[in-house]
Amino acid sequence: MKGKNSIVGIISFTILLLFFVFFSYKAFKKEKSLRKFPRFTIGETIEKYSTSRGGQNIRFKFRYLDEDYIGSDIYGWEAQEKGGRYIVKFSTENPSFNKIYLKKKLPEYIKAPKEGWKEVPFIPPVR
Repeated sequence: MKGKNSIVGIISFTILLLFFVFFSYKAFKKEKSLRKFPRFTIGETIEKYSTSRGGQNIRFKFRYLDEDYIGSDIYGWEAQEKGGRYIVKFSTENPSFNKIYLKKKLPEYIKAPKEGWKEVPFIPPVR
């Protein structure tokens, strides 16, 4: 019986380790791609939702080269839940690698080019 318990423990540990390695690699790959192939555009928040761990995330949409993309990120309390316009950083290599910056809401008159910006443009404060 002791041998079965140790085998189950080893298998459980191995599975947990594989999950950790997989998600760590995925996060590393996303950050590397965002650093190497960055572009910026405007994203619009769609909704706030709860995660399985009790956290809050925000879902947003953005457009790049005439294609629509959906992203999600950790919710910032200052964010407008629906219809807020914010800067989104994404990878041109894989636009599904993206993040939204919720600190500064963008006015309606600012429009992003379809290929995005290479750098974050100066955006005057919203009044």
